[in-house]
Order: sequence, then C-alpha cells, then structure tokens
Amino acid sequence: LFRSETGNDLSLVVFVQDHTSKDVKQSEMVEISHPFIDYKAGFNVYDEDFNPVEGGKVSVDLGGIAYIFDSKATASKLLPGTYTYEVFVPGLFPYSGEFTITNADIQQDIFLEIPPFFHYEDFERAGFPKGWTIYNPLGDYLANYMGRIVYQKTNNDENDFVFLVLPKFVFDQGFVLSFRAGDSYGRSQLIVGVTGNPDNPGDSFTEISSYEIYGLDYMHSFGARLDNPAIVNEGFLCFKISSANGNYFYLDNVVIIENQPGFKVQFKVTDHFGEVLPDVEISFKGESMPTNSFGLATWRDCDPAEYSYVISYKGTGIENGTINVDDDVLVDFAWNTTGINDISGNKVHIYPNPAADHFIIEGLTAGRLRIMDIEGRVVRDLKLAGANRFQIKDLKEGVYFVRIDYEGLTSVTKLVKTR
Repeated sequence: LFRSETGNDLSLVVFVQDHTSKDVKQSEMVEISHPFIDYKAGFNVYDEDFNPVEGGKVSVDLGGIAYIFDSKATASKLLPGTYTYEVFVPGLFPYSGEFTITNADIQQDIFLEIPPFFHYEDFERAGFPKGWTIYNPLGDYLANYMGRIVYQKTNNDENDFVFLVLPKFVFDQGFVLSFRAGDSYGRSQLIVGVTGNPDNPGDSFTEISSYEIYGLDYMHSFGARLDNPAIVNEGFLCFKISSANGNYFYLDNVVIIENQPGFKVQFKVTDHFGEVLPDVEISFKGESMPTNSFGLATWRDCDPAEYSYVISYKGTGIENGTINVDDDVLVDFAWNTTGINDISGNKVHIYPNPAADHFIIEGLTAGRLRIMDIEGRVVRDLKLAGANRFQIKDLKEGVYFVRIDYEGLTSVTKLVKTR
C-alpha cells in the first residue's frame, strides 16, 4: 500500500502451485470488494504557553509526514488502527505520542514544551539559523542537512577553518554553552571563542575552550562554562572548526543555560463571564504583546525585580499595577466588559430599557444571546434567528447583562428589569 493509494486500490492475485515441480497450475485476479474507508487525523499544535506555532512537521509512523501551517497539520489516508507520531517544531522540544483511528476522523491538540534556556538551536528549520553568520572562505561543503550542521573539508590546507558565529547576546551573569558534535571518521577540532568581527571572525578571535571530536558518526555532548560574561558581551560567541580532508563533521543542539535562569510571568485576561479575551494588549518590561486566542500573554526569563504593567483594550488602558517577581507569576485579570459594543458594522440597540415584559434587539438578526444576572449566572441562553423580541416577564427585578456573540465578535449591554 503506497502513500498515494488507499485500500480501494488493492487487488488480490491467487496462485495454485504444484508442490513438487513448483509449476503454476492456475492463477486468478480477485478484486477486493470490501470497502476500505480511510480517515484523517488533524493536529492543532501550540507551545506550552498556548501560542500557535509556525512551521514544523508531524511524522506519523506508516502515515507519512504532515507539515504544520498556521499551527495545523493533517495526516490523511489512514486506515483504522493505532499509530505512533512525533512532532518537530524549530525551537521547541519534540513530542511523541500515539492515536487510534476507529471509524471517524480525529482531531487533537498538541502542546510542545518550550526549552527553559537562554538560547536553544536545534537546526530543525531549513537553512542556517536566523542571526547566525557563516564564514567559509574556501567554499567547503557546509550546510544544514536533516536537522544538523554538516561540514566536509574538501582540501588539504591546514589553515582552512570555518566559523559559525552566533547572534549578538548580552549577558548579566555567567552561563554554560553546551552542544552535540561528532564526525564520520578521523578527528575534527572545535574551538569555542569570541570574535569582534562576525564578517571576518579570524581577525579578532579569542579562544575560550577547545575540543577534539571523533567517534564514527557518534554524537558526543560537550559544554563550556563562562563565568565572566563581560568577555562575551564585547563581541560574538562563535565556533571555529577544522577537520581532515573528506571527513564529515556534525553539530547539533546548541544550548546556552544561564547560571540563574529567570522566571516566567504570564497574564491571563477574561471577561466578567469568565470567557477568555484575545487581542488585549499587555505592556510589560518595555514591550507590548497581545493576548492569544486563549487569553494569555507570556514573558520568560524575567530577572527577580519589581515590574510595572499596563493592560489596554483598543488603545484604552483598563488596568495597571506592579508585581514583584521572585518566582513564576500568573496575573489573572477579569475585566468587566459591560458597555462594550464590538460587533462590526452593526450598532446593536436593545429597547425598551428598562423593560418589564420584553425587549427588542435591533441591528442584528443572527448570533447567540445570553442573559446573565448580576452574579454572572446564565438565566437565558438563546439563538438569534430572525425573531428579535424576547420575553422576560418571569425574571425578577434587577440588573442583567445581555451578551450577544456573532462570528467571533461580542456585544454586552446592561439591561434593567422592572415590574
């Protein structure tokens, strides 16, 4: 069964063979008439902060590779059974699991762990990483191949080196640089150092530590501790690599771990009905970020300190304050959205208001309508379907909120119920 086929493409050929002479006495083509029905497995892929991911792939055993676009991937032509899978997204830890197809398509959410590091490069994205500078003056083979850097020296020049220069980092504390490296045969040398000129790193290169790499395709783990960040802050961290002619050198999983990693600060914004609010702007640590579809905005690697923040909606500040960060922090903010009219293109009117027996909605003929009491309890949950006159005679006197949801937009209006 090929990837491009389904079970309905199969036929069965039956042979009758003489046991002694091995001659074929009879053969017949038999069509397989049972309807093989195939299904789909859908994946919604997020990081652990509930942010949708971009790029990556889902590899399904016996089901092929599904690429992730707009945080979604779909594996198709799957027959009933249990499948194992792995999810790879650049910059996030891989995830593996399994699912079972019975008699229907399935959909599942996948959350990938964010590496708790200052810097993490797994080379899963095609090409060289963004912000890295590659210096290869003699044009040796140097490429990102199948998720790791591969270097092959193609000459006998003893002074032939290649440099991989990392992006500019500024450290306020010591750290450990770790990586995995190996080669195909012979020996390679990797030197960790600092350069002041990423475009010609050999002119101003200062060695920090040196490693002999060997092992017949076996990847070794290495690490270098740098307790004086001022040396690195004056230039760029880089790898200087040399090898034997024809040898293949491999580099993968470059990680920088600070001696005292920072904390995570997360903001969660909901309305007074307890539903999450996306696209609320959070200003924190000198930058702004909108809440995602789960109502969350997250900052990582925050140093211990007191910080101020501002929460805004459509350019208007709705909350501000300070938080003391000495551990991971969740700021859970519930915003009373009463009076907000967000339904695009329609000014929604509710009248009469106050009302005794009924009210009428003008400006919208479709959507979901909920009436909430002052405690946030739902007392009516209805659909707008043309008829926009709603009876409330049996409700007690008091203040209510009428919420209308339509195509992802919301209108909330205060309604006063009288006798």
